[in-house]
Amino acid sequence: MSATNPFDPLRTLKLISHKSYLDDLISLYEKKFFPNVLMLSGKKGIGKFTIVNHFLNYIFNKNTKTPYDLENKTINVNSFFYNSILQNSFQDILYLNINNKKTKIDDIRYLKNLLTKKTLNSNFRFIIIDEVEFLNINSANALLKVLEEPTKNNFFILINNNQSIVSETIASRCIKSNIFLSPLSCRKVIKYLVENREIKTIINPDSTNLTPGLYLEFNDILLQNNIFLKKDISETLSSLLPLYKKSKNISIINLCNFIIEEYFYNEMVVNNNNIDSFIILKSKINDLLKNLVDYNLNVVSIINSIKLKINHVQ
Repeated sequence: MSATNPFDPLRTLKLISHKSYLDDLISLYEKKFFPNVLMLSGKKGIGKFTIVNHFLNYIFNKNTKTPYDLENKTINVNSFFYNSILQNSFQDILYLNINNKKTKIDDIRYLKNLLTKKTLNSNFRFIIIDEVEFLNINSANALLKVLEEPTKNNFFILINNNQSIVSETIASRCIKSNIFLSPLSCRKVIKYLVENREIKTIINPDSTNLTPGLYLEFNDILLQNNIFLKKDISETLSSLLPLYKKSKNISIINLCNFIIEEYFYNEMVVNNNNIDSFIILKSKINDLLKNLVDYNLNVVSIINSIKLKINHVQ
């Protein structure tokens, strides 16, 4: 099971977008039509988990002295549920992050064992499985058996970030909902988060095509490590790749891919007579990063190769 708490205070307490999606989930719940297995699909960082977070706060704070503010779509930080979930002490919410293919079959078996236990005051129990697309075959088969043997009051919410193909057998057991957010809406949400949290920005929030979640994640990586985006991307990558080598944090590689994409897009706009060369070069650099991850190659040699390839085109 995931060791980190996804319901941390940095999550958005006020729902800025996706209000109609939240209203739809609440309507299904109130009409007793909420599916036993729901899959929310969409780009990583687009706000799927935020919708779920607000939905759960609505349900478990209902009929209490500190209800969820449905009109303003705002979580009540004084509620028992909110504070319990922050402390990992609310037993009717189970969260499992597949964590980029590292989840073992034992995690699913452990989850199955937890589902046999009674819920608090006969409440509904919600099981959230994040990054479900990264389930390996054995874990997917184990989860399928759990989904095929539903127990009373248990509801599954699967979050699919479209980073890989979800098992067809798992997908066939779900009611699926696709979550969208336009680039303009993404920038509006990012602007709100930056201003509301007074975040120092290294990535320009006005021109990025990142989702809000990825923007915060990437910007935070750069801030924490005091790395600034340079015109020569080989310098920026030279700062980031050793960090990946040390931590094996795949988010750093994803940040590198974003930086590469932005760099080559800008270069191709300026040098539109050399587009083919830039496309080939970008592909080669992406391959180098993939090989670094897949084969644990020497990071210095990868950085040198990137520098040589960029210098050759320039």
